[in-house]
Amino acid sequence: MKKILCLLLVFSLFSCSDKKEKATFDELHRKALSVKPEDIGVFIPKPTTVVIDSTNTRDRHIVYGIVMDWISQRDTITTVAYSNGEAAIYYSDNDSVISGKKDSERAALKFIETADEYAEKQLSVQMPLRAGNTVAFHILTDKGILSYYENGFNFSHHPPGSELSPLLESGNQLYLKLRNPKLSLNTLPISQ
Repeated sequence: MKKILCLLLVFSLFSCSDKKEKATFDELHRKALSVKPEDIGVFIPKPTTVVIDSTNTRDRHIVYGIVMDWISQRDTITTVAYSNGEAAIYYSDNDSVISGKKDSERAALKFIETADEYAEKQLSVQMPLRAGNTVAFHILTDKGILSYYENGFNFSHHPPGSELSPLLESGNQLYLKLRNPKLSLNTLPISQ
C-alpha cells in the first residue's frame, strides 16, 4: 500500500521517504516526466493504427500526460496534466507546488486533448539556440515522450506565430485555473 501511495504522490510537496522532506523542483520535474499510465490509474488500450498514406501506417500514440516548461533566464515554471484529471504547477525559484483535480480537471483534460492532436503531427520544431524564454512541451505517450521546443518570443509574433500556439494556450488556461480555482473556463483570457 505504501508503494502505491508513493507513486501517486507526484503532486505532493513531500518525497516518498519517511522523513517527509519537501521535494525539490528537479525531483518533482523528474517524477512528472517518468510517470507511467499505471502509476496514475490510466488504462492504455491496445494500439490503434493510423493511416499515413496509401502505403504507410503506424500505431497511434496514446497521450496520458503533458509537461509544459516555461524556461526563463532566472527560473522555470512547469505545468503538468494527466489524463486522470490531475494537474500541478511547479516553481523552480522556491520549489513550491500548486496541485488540484476537482476544480481544474476540465482544463487538465482539455490540455491533454490538445496534446493528443500534436502527438500525431510530425512537427519540425527545434530547440532554440538562445537560453531562456523557451517553452518546452513534453507529451507523455504509450510509446515514449515527444518533446517540442519553441522560443517564447515566437508565440507573440503574428504572423507567423508558432505551430505550438494552441498547445501553449491550453496549458496557460490550466495554469490560470490552478492559480485561481474560482475562475470559469469561459472567462479565462485567450490569446489573440
